[in-house]
Amino acid sequence: MKFLNPAGLWLLLGVPVLIIIYLIKSRHTDLPVSSTYLWRLSERFRKKRLPVQRFRNILLFLLQLLMIVAVSLLAAKPAVVNGERYDYIVLLDASASMNTRDDAGISRFRYAVKQTEELAEYVRKGHTLSVILASDTPSLLIEHSDSLSEIKHMLNAASCSFGVCDTATAMELAGQTVSRCENPRVIFYTDRDYAGTEGLTVVNMNKNEWNVSVDGLAASAEKERPVFTGRLTSHNLDADVAVGLRIDGKTVDARTVTLTAGIPAEVSFDAENLIHYDTAEVFIEENDGLAEDNSYALCRRNTGIHRVLLVSASPLYLESALNALGNCEVTVVPTTISTELSGYDLTICDNTLIDRYPDSGSVLLFGLHALPPGLTFGEIVAEETPLTIVRGHDSDFYDGLSLGDTVVSAYAGLIGDASWEPLLTCGDTPVLMTKEFAGGLRFSAASFDLHDSNLPMQSGFVTLIRNLVDLSVPAILRDTDWSVGETVTLTVLPEALQLYAELPDGTVRQFDTDALSCTLPVNGPGIHTAVMTTADGGEYVDFFVHLPAEESSPAAAADDMLSLSVDLPEGASDELLSEIAVWVAAVFLILLLIEWGCWYRDTY
Repeated sequence: MKFLNPAGLWLLLGVPVLIIIYLIKSRHTDLPVSSTYLWRLSERFRKKRLPVQRFRNILLFLLQLLMIVAVSLLAAKPAVVNGERYDYIVLLDASASMNTRDDAGISRFRYAVKQTEELAEYVRKGHTLSVILASDTPSLLIEHSDSLSEIKHMLNAASCSFGVCDTATAMELAGQTVSRCENPRVIFYTDRDYAGTEGLTVVNMNKNEWNVSVDGLAASAEKERPVFTGRLTSHNLDADVAVGLRIDGKTVDARTVTLTAGIPAEVSFDAENLIHYDTAEVFIEENDGLAEDNSYALCRRNTGIHRVLLVSASPLYLESALNALGNCEVTVVPTTISTELSGYDLTICDNTLIDRYPDSGSVLLFGLHALPPGLTFGEIVAEETPLTIVRGHDSDFYDGLSLGDTVVSAYAGLIGDASWEPLLTCGDTPVLMTKEFAGGLRFSAASFDLHDSNLPMQSGFVTLIRNLVDLSVPAILRDTDWSVGETVTLTVLPEALQLYAELPDGTVRQFDTDALSCTLPVNGPGIHTAVMTTADGGEYVDFFVHLPAEESSPAAAADDMLSLSVDLPEGASDELLSEIAVWVAAVFLILLLIEWGCWYRDTY
């Protein structure tokens, strides 16, 4: 026998109370009578009835005692074993798509929690329940609990993330939990159709709710004015959707777009008379299933003005390109002799021998001159060779860069140690290499003269110089587009006094400025802001965090095979314990009737 509510046994404290009442209860009653003759006359009859009288008093006490015990058992809910014990293990998909709500405003995750709570009712019948929260960082929420109140408390406190579901880690955690169970039964509540399952039951919470996602935003220039193009998709339903454009938080345009279910579409906005902006955001105003993918923002880096020293006897090409960037304050000198080299963010030496390196800032060299330690010249080549990027190499330096038909007529190969990174080559020979030093400062060297190539005549020349400046001048943050679950790396600049990040919910994260860099895991969508303060003021950069693309429409079957290497029992009953409260209640009623009958006969 097992008690489903052991706290009810506290009612047995009524037993000593009953005993105390009988001990202090008066055993006779004083009544005025006219004569004792009848008592003396009936004395012999009273002696014959005395044993019966004593038995009747004991009987009443026993009946009342048994009634107290019966009431205690009713409150404790006794049950008897009639089946096999199960250890339920529930995996709750806590990815972003599980936040999708139906017309009643209830999310898939809450429906899964509700079904888990219904399953938890069985723990009152002898089973146990474990719950794994399967988010981007799966965790064991409840382990082998048979307390209904504890399970409901933990489930009510559980929340869904905005990242992906790490099914591999969740399955590994489930396997570890299964290994500690005698008779496991595994259930996975998710909103995806998996290609195959083994050792567990998958319950799909996807009801094909309607959702519109803004999947991306790009900016381009047409007739010297920016054009913003957003990508949208309507999932599970054709719909007319209201789409708008916000510039720095202010709505500047809106229109209605007809979307066909499952087919991506683009919508463009001309931003007339727009000279500067920090953030541009395409958004929809629809009561769809998932609100967190209803906008997408494009953030421009606010890097301030770069102080550039250009040492060149023929500065036309480089000076024109730097001025075209719009964020460089250029100082031009013919030689480094008697020139103060400190105080600049970037020093560029164009075919000029530099007698010493600056005390601060990055350095960029063009031409066949002395190189810094760790970098040497290889063979000199005097024939036209195409200038190309490094094959198979991925770098932000290549963003928007197109070299076209660029050729170099004279160059030398560069040979560097492992700390030097090649960026451009002639054939297979590196001709532009870079190395990062403490604080994000860089030394870059190109082993060719700009006048020995047609590079300044190419449309990609300004882009190349822009990317070199961006690479050389340290910034708090290089990229402004991130996905939930990624880790943002912030560079701590040498002059930083304070560095912190403002999150969309208003919270602020402070960082240690003594480190070279710091990391910020992003766990929610929206526009974030990184701020650095210096003695001269400081700078900030906005960056946008969006949901992982696959979370907006998880209906497609996943390629992952879900499996657990366990043998699950079959045919056992969920009703491991059967309550016998009805029989206890029947006994209680019988005792009550007997006790009332004895009392009535004794009184009347």
